[in-house]
Amino acid sequence: MTLTITLKPELQAWLHEESVARQTSEEDVVVRELESRWATAQNQAGRLSAAESSLLQRINEGFSEEFWLRFRELREQLEAETLTEADREEFLRSNDAVEAKNVERMEALLQLARLRGTSLPEVMRQLGIGPIQSV
Repeated sequence: MTLTITLKPELQAWLHEESVARQTSEEDVVVRELESRWATAQNQAGRLSAAESSLLQRINEGFSEEFWLRFRELREQLEAETLTEADREEFLRSNDAVEAKNVERMEALLQLARLRGTSLPEVMRQLGIGPIQSV
């Protein structure tokens, strides 16, 4: 693959000095640096602590597709004002379960942020967790 990049003058100077010191081309220095960074990232990705793994598992736990289909059905009936008393009770139980799961997830995210020594928004960014979406 061919890639063209624009470097700041000080980075270009460093790259030139490195290539002279290593007795190789500037391109080779860049490729080796990228390969080194990539290998480090691969190694770190496979080395989650037991605590991180446990927290990530809690964060990713969810409900079944069937649960969400029924939840949406009940919500639509609620909005249409066609819920029976039994369905209303089922909806309330399901809604309580969703809220409890969200509390558990937020607690796990906070613990993960503390463990990583970073902020909650940063952990959410790292995990690709965005704003709350309507279900």
